[in-house]
Amino acid sequence: MAKEKRLKIGEGLELRCSANSPLGEVISYLQKMPLNNLEMARSTLIARYLPFTLDSTKEEYRATALACAIECESWGRAIREYCALPSPSI
Repeated sequence: MAKEKRLKIGEGLELRCSANSPLGEVISYLQKMPLNNLEMARSTLIARYLPFTLDSTKEEYRATALACAIECESWGRAIREYCALPSPSI
């Protein structure tokens, strides 16, 4: 059986995968980081998926969705800068 990696990122939420998988590499990276990796993982998951779970007829939907989009775009910029990738042209 392949070695497994685990990272608890919230009450009742744990990431589990093969240690040599892409997610296993991410978990290893997060476990080595000196900053609060649980909060970073939690906020990234929320920003990525929360807009799809909200009721679009509610008043706060647009503001929340915009905040999530900004968070995701910030990660995109950070990744492009770190990897020296070009910005996408629209």
